[in-house]
Amino acid sequence: MPGMTRLELASRLKDNPRVRVVVVTIFARSGYLRRALDAGVSGYVLKDSPIEDLANTLRRVAAGNRVIAPELAVSAWTGDPLT
Repeated sequence: MPGMTRLELASRLKDNPRVRVVVVTIFARSGYLRRALDAGVSGYVLKDSPIEDLANTLRRVAAGNRVIAPELAVSAWTGDPLT
């Protein structure tokens, strides 16, 4: 993508209520996930997930939810969950 990264584009789009960004990636790393969430993405799924999971993610994001691949959700949690 000339001129900017995917996450820079996602960050630019996050203030548009009509646009939701879903990242479909091979990167199962918490650092990349954290940067994607900071950029305002609505979904983050792994490319090797079953197609049913991707379809479900798109439906849930379209309904206004945020969806993170379950295997990465715990790594995205920062701080003490009880505070």
